[in-house]
Amino acid sequence: GSSALVGLVAAAFVIGYANASVGNALEPVFLGARVGTWPDPLWGTLAVKSRYSAETREYHAAVLAKRYPGVGQPTAYKLAYTELQQLKLDGPLQLTNQHIGFARGMATACLIGLLVTVGAGLGGRSHLPLTVWVPAFAGATMLFVQRYRRAWFRFGDGVLSGIALVDRTCVGTVD
Repeated sequence: GSSALVGLVAAAFVIGYANASVGNALEPVFLGARVGTWPDPLWGTLAVKSRYSAETREYHAAVLAKRYPGVGQPTAYKLAYTELQQLKLDGPLQLTNQHIGFARGMATACLIGLLVTVGAGLGGRSHLPLTVWVPAFAGATMLFVQRYRRAWFRFGDGVLSGIALVDRTCVGTVD
């Protein structure tokens, strides 16, 4: 009865955290880097695989350099996000950050499902038709990774555009 329910909830909690841990390890891979490295906060904006034009990259780099002199772009970017949080201008960024976490978790869960399905199928212990489930898990993994990348870019763009707006409007007093 209730003991089984508590056990199921505990198991779901542990499995969820295990999935999150695997997702954190794979996060750089989703952005084209190696496992064990930190994901580049500037991916898609000012660094690798930028979706910005050269002019837009230069503009945002100049805003960061002006507001946070003497630090590198990754540190300036983190300072910009912190400033937007302190100014309480980070509402849309919080939502985008939730999308990043959801997409990362789903991509990881689908990848784990793919590996378990293939492993069980190769071991002859699966009743699932591999011709259906392998492409389904592989496709879902790719789609969630793309969604993750899109949200990562939007988050970075939100930070850079937000701090550029703050810079243009001379907002900048923190309560």
